[in-house]
Amino acid sequence: MSRHARVKAHSRSRYYHCMNRVAGEKDWFPFGDTEKEYFAYLIKKFTKLYTIEVISYCIMSNHFHIVLWAPGHHLSAEDTCRRYNRFYKKKYGLTPDMAEECEKIAERMRDISKFLSEIQQNFTKWYNQKHNRRGTLWGERFKSVIIEKSSALWNTIKYIELNPIRAGIVDDPADYRFSSWGAWSGSGKHPFPAQFHKHMRRYHGEMAKDWKIEEIEKRLRKDMYYTIAKEQEDLKAMESVLQTDGRIGLGLMFLRRCNYYTDSLILGSKRFIEHTMCDIGAKAVVSRREARHIFDTVNSSSQQTICSYHHY
Repeated sequence: MSRHARVKAHSRSRYYHCMNRVAGEKDWFPFGDTEKEYFAYLIKKFTKLYTIEVISYCIMSNHFHIVLWAPGHHLSAEDTCRRYNRFYKKKYGLTPDMAEECEKIAERMRDISKFLSEIQQNFTKWYNQKHNRRGTLWGERFKSVIIEKSSALWNTIKYIELNPIRAGIVDDPADYRFSSWGAWSGSGKHPFPAQFHKHMRRYHGEMAKDWKIEEIEKRLRKDMYYTIAKEQEDLKAMESVLQTDGRIGLGLMFLRRCNYYTDSLILGSKRFIEHTMCDIGAKAVVSRREARHIFDTVNSSSQQTICSYHHY
């Protein structure tokens, strides 16, 4: 994964696709079932401290993907103390009258860099002890892509949940238990049900105001399986999905690695990218030469064009 400047928009709530890969040779796959399970455990553990909301994840043998939401404002001093003390099991720890410390911790709680660093550092410490090794584990700092609450969000989730199929590990994403979809399919419960339900209802808008999580599960499942059938050119399977009200995917390539989902800085509509660039001050540093690469159309046939912003 190539290195680029960290892009965060603290001024308002944002969706992010975060990912990282281990150091070393490309054919080194250090994560077995135990490692993947422990990484998933750490994700769940630190969502109890941070106000970051995880929507989807997939943990592979040498890298991970997480789709999450970061709030634009921090908690009140009272809520910060309550969350902090509960996590660290401190009956008399942080108190609201410690204003400066509360402010500092509250800001940390909503920072995706702190959240991912906490997970990666704890995992590295555990992994090194388990395997009697020393030194860094990750190839570089994690990457993050700002994504719009639109088809960009829905398709990014679908893209990472289909990771195990692209890698040739399974034929059905439901069989890979180290992803949120696989865990959901195996246990009957999403690892982060409240967060997933809330944000997917927001994405679908007014028509989803009365939907239960089962309705969203059905739509995602049908969309994924239609995509699999379409890209494998299995016409019989495509027709079968459509006959059960399966939603037609946008036609993007999900079963092979797609740089738009991993190498972009911002993913969404042209208007969303323009507004986000203004928020983070990106326009001021983009040269005329770079401007040619800002709006790279991914799917012009969809009703809402998906674009990505790359920094070269």
